[in-house]
Amino acid sequence: KTAPFTALARGKLADYHSLVDATGDTPGAHCVPHGMPLAVFLGGGYPVEFVQRPEQLTIIYETHNEVRRVFLDGRRIDDRDVLPSRGGTSRGHWEGQTLVVETTGLIESVDQPTAHSENARIIERYTPGFRDGLRRLKVEVTIHDPAFYTSPPTLTREYTQLREGRML
Repeated sequence: KTAPFTALARGKLADYHSLVDATGDTPGAHCVPHGMPLAVFLGGGYPVEFVQRPEQLTIIYETHNEVRRVFLDGRRIDDRDVLPSRGGTSRGHWEGQTLVVETTGLIESVDQPTAHSENARIIERYTPGFRDGLRRLKVEVTIHDPAFYTSPPTLTREYTQLREGRML
C-alpha cells in the first residue's frame, strides 16, 4: 500500500530520488540518524533501550546511535526556542497504560518512506503487553501533516524482549 502523499510531497520525493537513486548516496549511507518517525521502524534488528525517569523517557536506538528524549513533566517549550531537527522535540503523557508522545519541531525530510514537512506533528502510542511468555511493546505512529499527506497515515510496530540473548 502506498502512502497517501499529496502532489507537493510526490514532487519533492521524485526530485530527491532523481538525485540519489543512481548512486545510492543517501543520508543513511553516511550514517546520518533517521530521525522521526523512521527511527521507530528501522532498528534493523538492533536493540532499543528505554530509560525512564519521572520527568523524562530516553530512547536509545542502537542504529546510528540515535538518542531521543521525551519530556514527561508537562513542560512546554516555546516554539521560538526550538531548533528544528530530524528528531524534533517530544513531549509525552500517560493515558492509562499507554504512553502518548507528540513530536514537533521537525525539519522537512524527503529521504525516507515516512517523508514529512517541517509542520508535521507525529503522535506515537506505546502500549505494553505480554504474549508467548515475553513482554511486548506495541507502537502506533500517526503522521499529521496536511502538506504531505491527504490523510494521516498510521504505522505499527511491536518490540519484543530478548530471550536468551537473541531477538525473536
